Amino acid sequence: MAPLIGFYDGYIGPGTGMFFALGNVALRGRQIIEATGAAKVLNLSTNIGSLIFFILGGNVLWKVGLAMMVGQTIGAYFGSHMVVKGGSKLIRPVIVLVCLAMLTKYVFG
Repeated sequence: MAPLIGFYDGYIGPGTGMFFALGNVALRGRQIIEATGAAKVLNLSTNIGSLIFFILGGNVLWKVGLAMMVGQTIGAYFGSHMVVKGGSKLIRPVIVLVCLAMLTKYVFG
């Protein structure tokens, strides 16, 4: 499973954290909140690996990357607070909706 997610993350990218979270729930039996937290750590690891790869190749758009980092930080702040307040009752439907939206976009977009 890990090589497939790694390929997807490197080639396509968006939604990899959802796959990490779903994999942790389905394959490792973790609770959804724990799985989501672990997915964040795994996503950070793959992003650091990608960043190193692109820095070595001299192919980093620093201004775009920094703007994305600011947006990610803001989203992570609000998202983590929503998880603490809403728990798994909030996370489960959001994960399903995001996965369905991505699937719809890939099939019909």
